[in-house]
Order: sequence, then C-alpha cells, then structure tokens
Amino acid sequence: MEQATQPTTATAPPEADEPRPPGPTLKQAHAVAGVIISQLTTSPRSVDTKREITGEHSVTIFWSGDVSGVRALAAWRGAAWKLVPSDTSAATYAETRLRIDGVEVWAWALLTREEAAAAERLLTADQATTPTDHAPAAEPTAVPVPLGESVVALVPSDDPDTIAFAPADVEPGHMVVLAPAKVRADGDR
Repeated sequence: MEQATQPTTATAPPEADEPRPPGPTLKQAHAVAGVIISQLTTSPRSVDTKREITGEHSVTIFWSGDVSGVRALAAWRGAAWKLVPSDTSAATYAETRLRIDGVEVWAWALLTREEAAAAERLLTADQATTPTDHAPAAEPTAVPVPLGESVVALVPSDDPDTIAFAPADVEPGHMVVLAPAKVRADGDR
C-alpha cells in the first residue's frame, strides 16, 4: 500500500450554492427603524433590527400592554392590525406585519385579557371604518377643522412649495405624519 507523498489537489472546484440576493441590509433596516421612530407618538419598549435566517435584515417594534402604537403604525402605512391569542391563552398579541422600503417590519404588543378586550373594541371600530371593497377611492375633499381640534397644525415654511406639519395636542397613541418635501425637476429639495 502506497501513501501519497504529495498533497492532492481537487481537479474541479467544490460545488457552491448560488449566491442569494442579500435582501435589505442592516443599514436599510436601521434607516427604516429611524423613519418609524420619527413618526411615533408613543414610545415603544424596544426597537430592534435583526438578521433573519434568509440573510435579510428586519425591524421589530414592541410595546408592552399598549395597542395604540401598533394601531397607529398600521394606520400610518394603511395596513391592517390584528389580535392573536398566545399559545397559553394567558395573553393576546396585537400585531401588524408590513414592509417599508423593502424591509420587513413586525410591530407587536403583549396584552392582558383586559387590555385585549379593549383592543378588540378598537379593532372592531377600525374594521368598521376601513373600506371593504378595493375600488379606488374618490379624491378626498378637504374639510376645514378648527386648529384646536386638529391633530396637526400647519407650520409656515420659507419655501412656498413646501408644506410642513407639526404636532398639536396629539392624543396618546396617535401619530403625526410628515409630508415629504416636494422634489423639483432638478432633483433638489
């Protein structure tokens, strides 16, 4: 029996898995988390970015016992939220799952039975006011609202093409959405 005195080399490279698209990067997930945080009026208990098994990064937002943040985030993005019983039935999760700029976002709250009962009433009210058909909605008409009753206030700007909004007596759990700056033809804001 002879032993090889020289190292053997493979004649063909080992098979490699096809590279997968990496999906959203950590920087993209972090940027989305920053956008979300800037929109919130209730402070979550935690905002996390994580790398999924698939390699893409995602954002998780958690409120403990407060459905208002989940509800406001869903409303801001035009998404639905729902109640999901826990495996032990000792608590209920309020959650919304959505994608913002390609990044998967899971916002959730853990609710006691009493909090879940109150959240169920809010969910029923939200579903009753959400249009059930998918027909395009008519252009909304502006209804004047006295500033003291409005959740937003018009803030004057130096740029006549830009309208900015700022909070004015915002109820807990509500969110103020900032209008994006208008982009001119030359690309400047």
